[in-house]
Amino acid sequence: MAIWQGRGTLVSAGEESTYGTAVSRTIHREVISLSLQRRAEHRAIPTLGVQSSLGLRRSFQVNEQVAGTVEIEACYEGVGIWLKHALGSLSSAGGGAPYTHTYAISALPTGLTIEAILGGSGNSEVFEGCKITSLDISGSVGDVVRLKAEIIGETGSARSSAPTPTLGNHSSPVLHHQGAAASWNSGSFQMRDFAVRLDNGLTRRQNIGSLVTASPTRSAHPRVTGRLTVERDADALYNGHIAGTQSDLVLVFTDGSETFTITIFNALITKCDEPISGAGDQLTSLEFEGFADATNNALEVEVVNADSSGIAA
Repeated sequence: MAIWQGRGTLVSAGEESTYGTAVSRTIHREVISLSLQRRAEHRAIPTLGVQSSLGLRRSFQVNEQVAGTVEIEACYEGVGIWLKHALGSLSSAGGGAPYTHTYAISALPTGLTIEAILGGSGNSEVFEGCKITSLDISGSVGDVVRLKAEIIGETGSARSSAPTPTLGNHSSPVLHHQGAAASWNSGSFQMRDFAVRLDNGLTRRQNIGSLVTASPTRSAHPRVTGRLTVERDADALYNGHIAGTQSDLVLVFTDGSETFTITIFNALITKCDEPISGAGDQLTSLEFEGFADATNNALEVEVVNADSSGIAA
């Protein structure tokens, strides 16, 4: 018997109009990693009754949960559905190519139906009622920029034979060498790596009468945090940290006429480390948090490309 292998793993997604009602999956992506799956929790029935002379008890099912992560390349096209369902809102502008698609923190959409095509197994599994509880956007020298979505969902269907989706021409990854210097408080800083995290604070709603969750809701304030490593050539970041300065932190990547821009509004440097341990280049390691104001909600991602739709395949 051949051992199943991971190569060929894909993920497909479609937007639900009713939570937990599966829809066709039309947006397809190759994955870097995938851990999304169904899990069933069982417990022993809490009585003193036993099923054998050894004192063994019966069990019952407590719930069924869908949970895990999907990690994909950040691309200039074809990742809009993930950005929209992580942040909440999408607005598109432009009377012709290029188009500008802006994703901002807002109320989350109804949910996603996600199909995981499980590599060399020849099988796929469809999950419904999926919401993104956190999104990580990260990049470093020598790597592609990555999107990693943590997902919770309602339920899924039994594994069956996998379809063969068409990936299309959307294969322009956001690469590290396409990035500009980070911008904050009128200064520019050469980056070595970065990570931005949006935590939506979703919780399950397990109610009597069902093994699966109702539509998850935000039980905490959404929070935008991150880290940044830059070359140290001035004291601007350290001084800004001490002063409690808040300013928009902007990270821009460009490939021809296409751009991928991350803006952390009102970014406050919560930690600034500048250790000196050798004769070479000095680096500054930052941790930061974004905050809302009357106009913006802490995080925005803007993608400029040739697609008229902000969730195009």
